[in-house]
Amino acid sequence: MSDEGGFDPRYSPEFQRGYEPGSRGRTDEAPKSHSPSRVAPMPVAPVPDRVVHPADEPDQLDSVSAIDAGDAEGVPDGGSLAEPRPWRNPYLVSLAVIGPAMTIAGVTLFRWAVTQMYSGQISGGTSTTEEARADWIWVQVAWGIAPLLCIAGVLTVIGVVFFLATRWRPGSRTTVDASDELDA
Repeated sequence: MSDEGGFDPRYSPEFQRGYEPGSRGRTDEAPKSHSPSRVAPMPVAPVPDRVVHPADEPDQLDSVSAIDAGDAEGVPDGGSLAEPRPWRNPYLVSLAVIGPAMTIAGVTLFRWAVTQMYSGQISGGTSTTEEARADWIWVQVAWGIAPLLCIAGVLTVIGVVFFLATRWRPGSRTTVDASDELDA
């Protein structure tokens, strides 16, 4: 792939290693294009014209007029299909409900554990030693799970808000004419 000077003929010699100005001189001829053989792309079949059956024509006209009029659901007046609303996603709705529920459950569970711990209901009272141990275990479990529930709930709410913020598109703003304000 190289000629006598050790230069690659695909590229200009002045940009190759070992080139000395004046040794080869500039060539005014066009560089030889040595491109690797390429595989010809597959031929594309022509697209046939759309065949319209007379029975299908009235239904198509009705749907086209509905789209042009903007009566179809999810199709704005411009006739272009809009992106579906994020609140139609059942997973997003369930996350929006589960997030605050986990936060409230975590706070409630933590308050219950603190109340049981410091009100003396576990250590004192009419409970036996076996009942006090079982109550103590449940208080410790609640004490450990409650902060995790709160954190998971808050992070879920933040995730839903972040998702909605990334999907938000500014709507068209309506302008208020100054003459309309004076008439009111």
